Amino acid sequence: MKTSTTEILITFSDLKRLLRKLYPRLKQIFILCAALSFSYFLIKEPKYLAQASFKHRPQQNSSSNSLRELFESYVSSSSTDTPIYAIMYSDEVLRDVVEELGLQVRVNPGIALVSRLQNIWENIAVQMRRELPDVDAFAFRHVHYHAEKGMSFYVRPLNAGEFEVLDRSKQVIAHGQLGVSVELDAAHFTLAAYPKNVVFQKLYACGMRPWRAAVDGVKRCFELKSHRVDKNILLLYFADRDRHLASAFLNQVMASYQKYLMRENEEICEAQIHYLEKRQNELAQHYDQALKEHVTYLQSNLSENGMMGFMQELEVLSEPQQDLTNQLFAADLELKRLQTLYQPDVVTKKDSNTAEFKTRKSLTKRLIDCEVEGARVTDQELSRVEKQAAEMQLILEKVEKGEELPKDLSLLQAGRSGAKKWIEQFVKGSAAEGHVIDRSTLSAALRTFLSQLEGQRRMLQENLAIKTEGYSEFDGLTLSTAQNLYLGYTRDRDAIGAQVQQVLYLQETLFDPAFEMSSIPTILTDSVTGELVQKASHIALKLQDPDNRTIREQQRLREELDIQKSFLHQHLVYSVELSKLKLKLLDDKITSLRHCLINMLSTEKKLLQDKLKDLGLKMIPLPEKWRRESLLQLKKDLGVRILEGMAQLAESKNLNQHLYHVASKPLDLSIAPLAPRTSRYFILSLIMGCIGVLGFYFGHLCRALFQGLPVTHDHLKAAGFPTLGRLTPFCEVPCSSLIDGDLETLRATAQFLSTLPKHACAVILGGKNSDYSRAIAELLSMQGRKVLLIRSVFDAIVQPQEKPGLWDYLQTDLTPQSVIRSLPHFDYLPSGGTARLASEMLLGPKFQAFLKDLKGRYDLVLLYSSALPNRMEGMALSQLADALLVSVQDETKEELAAYLAWKESQPLSDVAFVCFEPVS
Repeated sequence: MKTSTTEILITFSDLKRLLRKLYPRLKQIFILCAALSFSYFLIKEPKYLAQASFKHRPQQNSSSNSLRELFESYVSSSSTDTPIYAIMYSDEVLRDVVEELGLQVRVNPGIALVSRLQNIWENIAVQMRRELPDVDAFAFRHVHYHAEKGMSFYVRPLNAGEFEVLDRSKQVIAHGQLGVSVELDAAHFTLAAYPKNVVFQKLYACGMRPWRAAVDGVKRCFELKSHRVDKNILLLYFADRDRHLASAFLNQVMASYQKYLMRENEEICEAQIHYLEKRQNELAQHYDQALKEHVTYLQSNLSENGMMGFMQELEVLSEPQQDLTNQLFAADLELKRLQTLYQPDVVTKKDSNTAEFKTRKSLTKRLIDCEVEGARVTDQELSRVEKQAAEMQLILEKVEKGEELPKDLSLLQAGRSGAKKWIEQFVKGSAAEGHVIDRSTLSAALRTFLSQLEGQRRMLQENLAIKTEGYSEFDGLTLSTAQNLYLGYTRDRDAIGAQVQQVLYLQETLFDPAFEMSSIPTILTDSVTGELVQKASHIALKLQDPDNRTIREQQRLREELDIQKSFLHQHLVYSVELSKLKLKLLDDKITSLRHCLINMLSTEKKLLQDKLKDLGLKMIPLPEKWRRESLLQLKKDLGVRILEGMAQLAESKNLNQHLYHVASKPLDLSIAPLAPRTSRYFILSLIMGCIGVLGFYFGHLCRALFQGLPVTHDHLKAAGFPTLGRLTPFCEVPCSSLIDGDLETLRATAQFLSTLPKHACAVILGGKNSDYSRAIAELLSMQGRKVLLIRSVFDAIVQPQEKPGLWDYLQTDLTPQSVIRSLPHFDYLPSGGTARLASEMLLGPKFQAFLKDLKGRYDLVLLYSSALPNRMEGMALSQLADALLVSVQDETKEELAAYLAWKESQPLSDVAFVCFEPVS
């Protein structure tokens, strides 16, 4: 993981290295801090620690939460809302303690050095478990001094019961007696007792501090804690040299706390009682006003609506609203059903498979088929039917009289005319030999056709009237009557549709020889059908006796049967046409009635909506009435509850509060301790010494972080630098004498250099560290590489055996062979001199040409330089190197980052770091 140079990185080895570096100074700091702390503890005055316990009873508030909040809004604060810690530690309580015990007055102890020496002796005695003498001093009580600055005065005891008070100029300003209050200009106090070794007629210098300074002084020695088991029990501690004063202080604190509670309770009770009386009168007036408003409200409701309250009016209006809503829902549902009844295309895939849908689809298909070739009820169609009826009447008269029929009648020329077919059969039968067609039969058939045409004419007239008059025939119907009529028309239409299907089936099977004609009257019950069926059945019965009939008679009977069947078939055709007209008529009536129902339902829906709207308008004021009625009721109930609570609270408030303060009382009074508080001065001094050491160490650590922390092997490794390991100052020895850690690091270094290509130059920046280049060269030569070690150390004393060397070659005309020495494992070129501008010499053209020649002759050229890595000299030598081996000890990460940048700018080059660390 490679980190940025701006990041601050700290490793454990950095901390250890800084600790080793600062170790001598840390010892001095430790001794100095421990000695100063021990001296400070010795000169401090030894103190006795008195303790006491106080039982605090939480206040039980019998009033409701609303009343408590009401009182809290009126009274600024109460003792139950303030923690007992804050009250006991407050200036109000401690000021009373200071004044009662006279802690504002301090007698001048005399020479400070003598006092400090006495403290040292007493502390030594405490550590040796010896008893200390009691403090013998003046005892002041009931001191009252409220000035902001201190006051000095003198006390001169006159005798065992009298004394004088003198000002700073030693003028008598007051004369007093023991146990009697003395009045001064700005203060008054009571001197309770003399010290045992008092000297009469001697002036004792005294000082009176402001009460706030005295309170701040006792706060430093006063401590409060809660009991571990019961948090309502408070433990009090006070430390002072005078053990009797320490005990008296705690007892006085508890007494002053109770006094404070009682005083505060009296103030609160007076304010609450006064407030309760005031509020009780106000609430009585408000309650009376609320009752009057409620009476006015009820009278207004009775006069306007005839109802007294909101609930009664709500019940009266909500029930009809619910009924109207149900009726509206039923009307809307029926309206949508009628609108979608004759829309067979709007169905789902699931509904298309049901039997009901198939039946409705079949019925719809039959009704559509009943519209004869898309004919519509028009005046022309009615005229055509009337013309055919007149012609049929003329033909009937001609046939009955036996006259010849006119040739220009349209009825006889129509290709589909049944009358033409029957007349042709009649004429043909009359001309045939032995074949006579009954004229009465033809007349009856023609009369039937005439009656059918008359029925068709009447239906067309009715249908035309329906289309002309629209829906006026259904005017005046009620919704229930129209629905019943609609159901009746629907049943009639379904019955006629079924009959049409039956007649159509009879038409298809009429000419079947196996057809039983006697079954037709079960379907068609009219007289014409019965007569035709009877005649056809009679002829068919005759054909059933072939033994008594000749072939010609049988042929004639078959022809007569065919004629009768044709008559019957034509009659069935006209019956179907007539039934289709009836279906058309019923369908138009149903359509008209359905539109009428839709209009009725729409009208009823609108009326229901208007009625619901009227009810909604009447119900709009109900929420406001509910709010007003609830507010009035709330005022009444609240007034009653508050009046009751006020009366109860006014009677029991004082008693409850006094009981509460009686229960909050001292549990254990303080008794003067026998032994002073022993402090472990030695251990505390050691702790202070450790604190001083830590402070000094972390101060240097912070300064090192700002200035740059010297790197270690772990630091470089964590920061992502290529590091090879650690070396000790003892690495400047042959390989056989190296310690294990140095040998491991040098092996890693040799491995790093062995990865370089042949004829490369590696520069070792050794700085002021030990020279390990010989060991590196020896390890590389053992790996079979031909190595030349060039020593570029021009800032050290030159030994005679190092002459001539590199300096001589660069300054004179010596040959390379004369300056290079052959050692057992590698060749060696010493520095040979001293020079301040060594880096400039090495960067000159002569050395670069010399180095190029050496790189061609050796596998690896090692150039060892004593240049510091954090100086420009070391960075300049990187121009000669194919690889850099940097030795670091006191350099920072920021200073070494330049070599990583050099590696990134030279893709074929490499760099590694070796860390020198002191031996532990």
